[in-house]
Amino acid sequence: MPITLPTKLTDQARAALTGRRYPPELLTQLDLLGASALQSSPWVALFQGRRLCRLHSRFAEATLLIDQALADFRAQNDQPGELWALAEWAVMRYHAADFATGLAGIEPFIEHQMHPYLRAELLFGRFLCLIGLARVREAVQAGEAALDLLETAAEPWLQRVGRIQMLRNIAASYHYLGEMRRAVVVTERAVALAQEHPDTDDMRPWCFYELGLAYWRQGKLAQATETLDTARRLAETWQHRELWRWAVATQGHVLRDEDRLDAALAAYQLANCWGEEPEGPAFIQLRQGRMAEARWSCEAHMTLMRYEGGRGGIGDAQMLLGLVELKSGRPHAALAVLDSASEIYTETGYAYHHATAQLYRAAAGFALGEGALVDAGLASYLRYAAREHVLNCTWWLPELIEPLLLNAVRHGIEPAWAQRLLAERFAEQPRVSTTPRSAHETTELEIARRMQLSLLPELPPVMPDLDIAALVLPAAEIGGDFVGYFPRGADPQASVQRQLGIAVGDISGKGLGAALLLSGTVVALNTVAAGGAAPTRVADALHTAMLPYTSRSRMTIAFCYTLLTQQETAWLLRSTGAGAIPPLLRRANGKIVWLETIGFPLGAFDGARYNEIETVLAPGDMLLMLSDGIVEAMNNEREMFGFDRLAHTLGAIAADADAHRVLSTVVEAVRRHCGAVEPQDDITLVVVRVLAGASGE
Repeated sequence: MPITLPTKLTDQARAALTGRRYPPELLTQLDLLGASALQSSPWVALFQGRRLCRLHSRFAEATLLIDQALADFRAQNDQPGELWALAEWAVMRYHAADFATGLAGIEPFIEHQMHPYLRAELLFGRFLCLIGLARVREAVQAGEAALDLLETAAEPWLQRVGRIQMLRNIAASYHYLGEMRRAVVVTERAVALAQEHPDTDDMRPWCFYELGLAYWRQGKLAQATETLDTARRLAETWQHRELWRWAVATQGHVLRDEDRLDAALAAYQLANCWGEEPEGPAFIQLRQGRMAEARWSCEAHMTLMRYEGGRGGIGDAQMLLGLVELKSGRPHAALAVLDSASEIYTETGYAYHHATAQLYRAAAGFALGEGALVDAGLASYLRYAAREHVLNCTWWLPELIEPLLLNAVRHGIEPAWAQRLLAERFAEQPRVSTTPRSAHETTELEIARRMQLSLLPELPPVMPDLDIAALVLPAAEIGGDFVGYFPRGADPQASVQRQLGIAVGDISGKGLGAALLLSGTVVALNTVAAGGAAPTRVADALHTAMLPYTSRSRMTIAFCYTLLTQQETAWLLRSTGAGAIPPLLRRANGKIVWLETIGFPLGAFDGARYNEIETVLAPGDMLLMLSDGIVEAMNNEREMFGFDRLAHTLGAIAADADAHRVLSTVVEAVRRHCGAVEPQDDITLVVVRVLAGASGE
C-alpha cells in the first residue's frame, strides 16, 4: 500500500527547500524514513536529494530522489514544484557529465514567470552545463546574470546563500578564461560570506575547497595547502564523501607541483581518485619517466574526449602528449602537437592553458636551438603570468621550466616576473630543522661528504699563459655543485695543442641522494672528458651515462663544459650548456658578453641533444663559469643577485685585476647583496684570465 507522509512533514520540507534551510529537527525526522517513504512526497524527496548532494556529496542517491520528485511534480501538473526540481535536476546532470541533456532540459523554462531567486538557480544550472560543454564565455554570462538577479531578491537570506553558491562556482569559469586574480577574489568573497553567518556553515567545505583550487592554480602553494586542509577537515565534519576525496586529491596536485612526488602519490592513493584532473595518471607516468604508458594514457583520453565532444579535454590530452614527445627527445613532434593544443585553447578561450602551451612551445624551441621560438613562447607565458600574478602552469615540469626562466631573465623577457617565479618556485628555502639527526644519519652524511671531497679537485690546475682561480662553497654539509679540470699538455709531434677542459655542474637535489648522484657523475665525467673530447661529445656521453640514474631519482644535472685550446696568439673557446648558467666573458676592452649556450639539464629526458658555441679569447680576456647559486642568491626581500648585477660587478673591476681578485670581488658582492641571509644554495665560480697565446703575445 502507498505510503502517505504527514502533511506537516511535506510542508516543512517545502518550506526548508524553498527557503534554503536545513532545520535539524527536519533532518532528524528524515533520517528515520526509508527510501519508499522519502519518495512518497515529491517535496520531501527533493529536499532530501538536495541535502545528500549539497551536504554530503552522495550524488547517486541524490539523483534517484531528485529524478523521482521531478517526475511526480510533472505528473501532478505542479509547475512551481517542477521548476524547483529542475534547478536541482540540472545540477545532477552536471555531476553525471550529462551536460547537453541538462542544458536542453532547463532552457525552455528559464524565461517563465518565477521568483528571481529561482530563476537565478536555473541560471546556475545553465552555468554548470555550459562549463561542462566548454562553452565558458556563455557560462560566465549565465553566472553573472544569476548574480545580478540575486541583487533583486527581497529576502536577504536567499540573496546570501545564492551569492555564496554562485561566487564559488563562477571562480572556475574565471580560471578557464585565465582570469586567475579574479577567480581568487570571488572565491575569497564566497568564503568570507560563508563565515559571516552560522547558518551557512554547511557551505564552508565547498567554499574552502574552491579557494584551495584557486590558490593552487595561481601558484600560491603554501596557501593552497592550508586552505585544502581546512576543506578536508570540514568535509569530514559534514560527511562530504566525494568532496573529501577531491580535497585530498588536490592536495596531491599541490605536493606534485612542489616536486614531492612520493607524497603526492600517497595522497592520490588515499583519495582513490584524481579529483578534477582526469589526465592526472598520464602526467604522473610522465613525471616517473614511464613514457610508453604516458603516451597510451594520453591517446586513450584523447579518444574518450573526441567521443564525448570535449574540446578542452582534447586540448589537455594533446598538450600532455606534446610533453611526452618532448621528454622522449622528439621536439619537432612535440611542437606540432602543442600547436594543435594552442589552437583549441584559443578557440575555447582557455587562456591559462594557452599560456602553458606557449611555455612548452618555448621548451621545444629550446631543445631545437631556435631562439626566436623560445623568446616568443616565453614572452607569451610570462606576460600572461605577470598580468594574472600566476606562479604555476597547467602541468608543472620544473626541470624544463627553470632553464627557460633563467633564459628569460638574461634576455630581458618579462625579467621581473621571471625572477619572481625563480624566487618563489626554485630558490632554496631557509632550512629549519627541529629534529636532531640520528647517529646513523650523521655517519652516513659524513661518509658521503668525505667521498665527495675525495672526488673533487682541491685547486684548479696551473696552466701556462692562463691565470685561474676557483671556489666551491657548499650551502650544506654535502653540496650539489661540482667542478672538474682536464688539462692536456702540448705535443708538437702529435700535432696536439695545449688544452684545458673545465666542467661546472649542479645536481638538482640535496643531501645524501644528491651526493651519490654527484659522485657517479664525476666518475663518469672523468672518463668521457679524457683526451680532449669536444664539449658536445662530453655532454652527450655524460647524459647517456647518467640518464638511467636521473630517471630513477628524478634529479637532473645542470652542466656546462668549456674546452680552451691554445693557439698562436689566443685561445679557442668551445662551450656546451645543459641547463646551467652560461659562461660570462669580459673582453680586454671591458665589453661584457654572455655566451649563448642553451640546453636542458643532463638527464632531463631521453634523446636530448646539445649544441656547441665557439669564440676566441685574446690576452686580457676573462672567462667566468658559475652555478646558479650566484645569480639566484637572495637578500631578505627575496631579490635575486641576478645576471645584470653580476655583469655590472664584473665590468667595474680593474682591467688588470688577476683571477683571484675577480673571484673575491664577485663573491663579496654576492655576500653584500645577501646581507644577513645565509646562502641557501651552493656557490661555485671559476675565473680564467688569458695571459698570452702560444707565442707569448
